[in-house]
Amino acid sequence: IAAQPAGSESARALRNNLAQYFNQIGQPVQALNVFLEMIQADPNDFAAVSSAAELYERTGQRTVALGNVQAALARIVTLPHTPKIDAEQKKLEALAARLGS
Repeated sequence: IAAQPAGSESARALRNNLAQYFNQIGQPVQALNVFLEMIQADPNDFAAVSSAAELYERTGQRTVALGNVQAALARIVTLPHTPKIDAEQKKLEALAARLGS
């Protein structure tokens, strides 16, 4: 992963696979750390934001999850509308509603 530029699509895919692996083997903290690296490399990686929020929620950090989702929603509304962005926005809105209840 380190040999790839941090924001490259191949590095993102590798990091995502690593995070999913950690999650599957019951290591949510390690998975969360990988998702946070992905977000640091690209703050508009809304799929990573959603995944990190779900892990925060699972580890009892619902307030942190909600704060991160709300920050992502504030960023996403400033971006041009595309089908992908609109789908990510709907997913984040649903996640925020669930976390806020």
